[in-house]
Amino acid sequence: MTERKRKYWVGFDLGGTKMLAVVCDDDGNILGREKKKTRAFEGQEAGLTRIEAVVREALNKAGVDPAELAGIGMGVPGPLDLDKGVILDTPNMGWKNIEIKKILEGVFDCPVVIGNDVDIGTYGEYRYGAGKNERCVLGVFPGTGVGGGCIYEGKIFRGRVGSCMEIGHMVVHPGGVASGTGLGGTLEALTSRLAIAQGAAGAAVRG
Repeated sequence: MTERKRKYWVGFDLGGTKMLAVVCDDDGNILGREKKKTRAFEGQEAGLTRIEAVVREALNKAGVDPAELAGIGMGVPGPLDLDKGVILDTPNMGWKNIEIKKILEGVFDCPVVIGNDVDIGTYGEYRYGAGKNERCVLGVFPGTGVGGGCIYEGKIFRGRVGSCMEIGHMVVHPGGVASGTGLGGTLEALTSRLAIAQGAAGAAVRG
């Protein structure tokens, strides 16, 4: 398969609750997608198997041969080695030191790039959504955790190993309940989906 014929792309969102693959053409048209629960508790090896399966099922729905893939872009939570494509840690999932770039490039024979999930989501809004072509865009994404991202003059505002905008790990209530990172009283520990669900369950038990 020549590079000229590699004209399809996969965007992949890896989250603590679900994983999602979307297949697009060169113009950004969505051709197919697939979503599954992450089931992080099953471990890293099972997780990698699920990632590959989700990509293959999305390609199948799009009618795209894996040999036609031009590249895969993956949004991942937690500290990353952005240059080597390594997931260093995922606080809400328990996965560590996964050479995801090397693994997926070996499976699908195309370039793979990873980035902080909220940075990438915010960049998507800058390119195609609510913040299209604005000079500065700030994104806040509540979910299994709470993440932040910033695009300034068309570029992701990033650090050496990930996002500079990890607002979920800011301590807003010293001495409060701990989050997945072990820090107490963070914005994530108080306002994430898990925190809200736990609070609601506790309130129901108390009547």
